[in-house]
Amino acid sequence: QLACPLDLGCHSVALLSRPRKMLVSSIDIFSEEAEKLYLEDPTNTRYVMKFRHREGKLVFKITNDKVCIKYKTDQVSDLKKLEKLNNMMFKVMTGKRAEPPMEVEASSPAASSTAASSAPAKKKAKK
Repeated sequence: QLACPLDLGCHSVALLSRPRKMLVSSIDIFSEEAEKLYLEDPTNTRYVMKFRHREGKLVFKITNDKVCIKYKTDQVSDLKKLEKLNNMMFKVMTGKRAEPPMEVEASSPAASSTAASSAPAKKKAKK
């Protein structure tokens, strides 16, 4: 059993452990805060997107059990920004980063032979 560090009693400890909730009114602010929250603690951060049919609203939520940030919208104009945010979060969460393509030096014989061997074979034309 854990003792309350502030001697406030068991009920107070439960209240102190609840996440701090924030409802954000701007998609730009939500995007920035969501990325910051995820980068602070990637292993404990969860990102949820759901559509509430009865209300006709799309709800985005990100939490790390200390802070909970929500964004609700029913505007079609926000969809492009939300799709961009969703793709960014998926890339960050899967660990995939945009990397520049590798350059192959044409002067080295090893590079030219591997490039030639990796090219697909051409089919012969039928007579």
